[in-house]
Amino acid sequence: MTDRSRTSARQKKAIFIANIALDYNREILLGAMSWANEHPDIRLYFSDNDPPSEFLRILRTGYDGVILGACDPALELPSKLARLGLPAVDTSGEVFPPPLPRVITNDEKVGKMAAEYFISRGFDRFTFIGFESFHWSKQREKGFDAVLTAQGLKAEKHHFLNLSGLSRIAEAERFCTALSRHTDSPIALFCGNDGIAAIMVETCLQAKLRVPEQIAILGVDDDHLYTRIRRPNISSVQLRPQQIGHKGMALLGTMLQTGSRLAAEVCTVPPGEIITRHSSDVIAVNDELIREAIAYIRNHLAEGVNVKALVYGLSVSRTKLEKRFAELLLRSPAEEIRRQRLEIAKHLLASTTMRIGEVASKSGFKSRQLFGEFFLRFAGTTPKKFREGARQDG
Repeated sequence: MTDRSRTSARQKKAIFIANIALDYNREILLGAMSWANEHPDIRLYFSDNDPPSEFLRILRTGYDGVILGACDPALELPSKLARLGLPAVDTSGEVFPPPLPRVITNDEKVGKMAAEYFISRGFDRFTFIGFESFHWSKQREKGFDAVLTAQGLKAEKHHFLNLSGLSRIAEAERFCTALSRHTDSPIALFCGNDGIAAIMVETCLQAKLRVPEQIAILGVDDDHLYTRIRRPNISSVQLRPQQIGHKGMALLGTMLQTGSRLAAEVCTVPPGEIITRHSSDVIAVNDELIREAIAYIRNHLAEGVNVKALVYGLSVSRTKLEKRFAELLLRSPAEEIRRQRLEIAKHLLASTTMRIGEVASKSGFKSRQLFGEFFLRFAGTTPKKFREGARQDG
């Protein structure tokens, strides 16, 4: 027997089962493929033409294991796969408790990030819109609530039923009509995913609600289609589906290589960053001095603005400015400068091919070294590693 035939005899066959029309599932597949390509003893397949209802029939044609992504929940594929007894890992995050080992986003952390994001922008009115029947949506809502509750705040809730897209639009229109009666102060609207956020942007505009001035909207997934097809473009929490796919395939590979079974436990992957676009790019504070200060910092970041320059540029006393920031934004002007520097640096690293030295300059640093030290301290990683992670998942 040749070396090639011996390798072929040992090779296991796995299949990725999911609705690959979804960008999120495609990213998971890319991550799973990256692991499989490094392990020639396991070959990963996927089907892009068969309907999900045919997946169980496909499995009977000789596959040894399964990576499961998001499919129609009515098919109950996790439970059916568990009953089949095939080694399988679920990355869908749709039902709980899981009948299979699972690798998913830390969705509670997603919700916490969204709440912290809106609070940092001065909002005191919050709304969450999601799905009552999906575990990932409930966890995002839970995290959102936890941070608000700790700050003595509360969110209004609205849950879409598992209805068709047209029915969701009708629900969104009714919801926006209700919101339009109470826009005396700006509303922070956290949507369970980008699909909901896209619907809400459209229906808010139809209801003559200004986005983001009256309603600031944040989604989840950073789906290229949803976040960029609407005007205004939609802010979103980035996830790390390629890391989920890679880790899920590694778990499946362990089962296939050792013949062992893993318990139906949940392994979570942290979300990425919040990408700010027009739909939430606003400071919800009805104070002219704060608004002028925020705009001044943004317009002078590349010049290396500091508190002294800010005070001079606004012709205001440092004591007055710091007091107003503490009262209305719960942070100092120096912390706001740092927040904006970090936000623009992350955006440029994730979405452009600009050299790191240029990113440093645009963020207000005179040297790449000073920028690297700042980024490591406040982002917890180096600019290079941050960019590599953003490219891997986007």
